[in-house]
Amino acid sequence: MKTSPLAMDAVAAVSLHCTEGGSDKVYHLAIVQSAPGAFDVLTGYAGRGKPLNHGDKGRGLRREAAQKAFDRKLREQLGKGYRVIGDTDPAVASVAETVAVPATDVPRPQLLNAITEAEVDAYLRSDNHVAQQKHDCERRLLVSDGRTVIGSNRRGIVVPIPVAVRDAVRSLGRAVTLDGEAFDTHIVLFDVLVDDNAGGDLRDAPYAVRLAQLAAIAAELSSPSVRFVETAYTEPEKRALLATLRANTAEGIVFKQLDAPYEPGHPNSGGPQVKFKFYKTASVKVLKAHPTKRSVTVGVLDHGSFREVGNVTVKPRQTVVPGDIVEVSYLYAFRGGSLFQPELLAVRTSELSDADCVADQLEYKAEAA
Repeated sequence: MKTSPLAMDAVAAVSLHCTEGGSDKVYHLAIVQSAPGAFDVLTGYAGRGKPLNHGDKGRGLRREAAQKAFDRKLREQLGKGYRVIGDTDPAVASVAETVAVPATDVPRPQLLNAITEAEVDAYLRSDNHVAQQKHDCERRLLVSDGRTVIGSNRRGIVVPIPVAVRDAVRSLGRAVTLDGEAFDTHIVLFDVLVDDNAGGDLRDAPYAVRLAQLAAIAAELSSPSVRFVETAYTEPEKRALLATLRANTAEGIVFKQLDAPYEPGHPNSGGPQVKFKFYKTASVKVLKAHPTKRSVTVGVLDHGSFREVGNVTVKPRQTVVPGDIVEVSYLYAFRGGSLFQPELLAVRTSELSDADCVADQLEYKAEAA
């Protein structure tokens, strides 16, 4: 029997902490028996020393389902940079060993919170925010010591990068760390974290400084494999960019605070960098493929198990298999039902996991909500 701040009679429990980006947070996870044959997966989280916020990842579950929900949430938190506090239970250790731990010399990227359309105008009018296109690709950091170049995804895990991208960054001949979005054959850069030509580590520098240094790097490189994001500074420029992105059916627009440093991970709310999507998107898991048609059934995690949310067409150039994590766009979701007019955007298996496919991410039709 394990002890836990959530329940003294927990049958499984773990406490985690995260100090990434100057934060100091704790997260507690436990399985407790609530009735004969029924188990609850409880959570508690807060800044260290503050009262816990309580939640759950499933109630009244069978023991096996509760353990799966527990393990899934543990993997998710470890992927976010949390680490186990104190002695590690053997069962917890076995789960932790399956999580790809970020390389110590690879920073984790700064992630953006979403804003609503009603909030966009304030950012358009702000003199302290610039605007850029939100690309619908995979996040990629490029880390070079002047000889070797490695790429990492949004989880801080090292992943392959195109040879042309590697060679272009290596041609700079010095230590740099660059942040951007990766396409199949090229990368679009929008930030620089390290540059030996600018004194080394720039993460504490305002974004305005980092953006100016990124422009200097752009002037050095002339490779089609490395491109640089367009940035709008003034209100007229930002409104023109917004109109162009909408007309071109782009995914969305981002706003970045010019005087803010680079802070890894997600802030709890708001933050110096935010995004507004022109359509709704969701990360879902491919549950099965249609035997005769080019379509797959997708699902979301709902109280510890996957629930089907409809079928989505697989386009001729797309390849997906059951078990893949994919990003889909949709107009809205029916509560307890399917996504309306879903479209498969991209496969995200390399950077996302089951834990990213939660039902809580869905936005429901107003009448049904």
